[in-house]
Amino acid sequence: MILYILFIRFYVLAIRAASLFNRKAKLWVSGRARWRESMPDFRQAAHRPLWMHCASHGEFEQGRPVLERLRAMYPDMPVVVSFFSPSGFHQAKIGNLAEHVLYLPADTPENVRFFISRLHPAAAVFVKYDLWYFFIRECHKKHIPLVLIAGLFRPGQIYFRPWGRFLKRLLTYFDVLLVQNASSAALLSQHGISGAIVAGDPRIDRVASLAQNPESFPTIEAFCGDSHVIICGSTHREDEELIIGVLNSLPPDSQWKWIIAPHEINSASIERLRNQIPVSATLYSSPESQTDKPRVLILDTIGMLSRVYRYGHLAFIGGGFGKSVHNTLEPFSFGLPVIMGPNYSGFDEAVAMVQAGGAREVRSAQQMQEVIRQWSDSHARQQASDIVRAYIQANTGSGERILKSIGPLLAGSQTGHTFTA
Repeated sequence: MILYILFIRFYVLAIRAASLFNRKAKLWVSGRARWRESMPDFRQAAHRPLWMHCASHGEFEQGRPVLERLRAMYPDMPVVVSFFSPSGFHQAKIGNLAEHVLYLPADTPENVRFFISRLHPAAAVFVKYDLWYFFIRECHKKHIPLVLIAGLFRPGQIYFRPWGRFLKRLLTYFDVLLVQNASSAALLSQHGISGAIVAGDPRIDRVASLAQNPESFPTIEAFCGDSHVIICGSTHREDEELIIGVLNSLPPDSQWKWIIAPHEINSASIERLRNQIPVSATLYSSPESQTDKPRVLILDTIGMLSRVYRYGHLAFIGGGFGKSVHNTLEPFSFGLPVIMGPNYSGFDEAVAMVQAGGAREVRSAQQMQEVIRQWSDSHARQQASDIVRAYIQANTGSGERILKSIGPLLAGSQTGHTFTA
């Protein structure tokens, strides 16, 4: 335990040092400045809040369908959403799902006691696996119902290693353990943690909802025209090198146009990408005259990508040449077959679609060019599209299953009372 506390304190010091030259680290530090003064106080409130914690934006999107249903069921219940990452924090500030959006302070005993005493939640919901020892232990000690949603567990995780036993113990503190798949439930059971419920992935509900109510973007519609469009989402430098290799090999009369949405949006990387593209390219933020008929549109904005997939016929999703591929569910929800790099094993939907034929793995520009050639055939592309649409349809409904499990925990906790820390 002492080693864990030392690790947390060292981690905070390391982030502070990194904040001198790293933008995300700077946001991490500045977002937590004077957090005690800005902490909402529910100790005397008429209604205790629901607290949901998410690591980042992806986890928030998983929790969102659950929050939407809980808000409809308990309209008077305040909602507090906390984040570890700056990216999730800024996305959640947009909208009205939560009365308070805040950064989770460092997981030290003194921080946790203050945080939990002020928040006094009716229940604490953790999304996926961003689990912090003292926060969860304090909720357990205070008899605050604990819920894990969209849990995803694999044998190599720290919970199942000899030095992670104290973290594995945390999983026994949860009143409800809702996991994405049967293998996660089986692994927990193998390690003596019973009662996990397979409820699926609520991200699928979210992306299916977005696809049913698509937004229009006139600039993108003008760019696409009647062409076939490949949308390259969340690309890193390695992905962009692959894309440039394909563009170098395309014939001048290629039927395809390209929309590229880089993972990192800054002027230097955007300008570098634009200068390396061997065909005419334009930026979404400042489109030149369409008379030069650009073949590539670069999305140099944040927050559009999930809705832009509606204009695509194929998608290439970045990250697969690095740590892991990014969100493939968003293009799947619009019926787009997906191309990606080899690192995708951490996502069930990506694995399932490669096996079924709705997605393809590539390792070189030549392989990607061949996949594009094959899917240029409308019949082959429609077959792949039918596969991914069927997957999305078959796997919706997680939000409702989760609600049935956690709704009863909140039913008797909506009247406030004085809290003594």
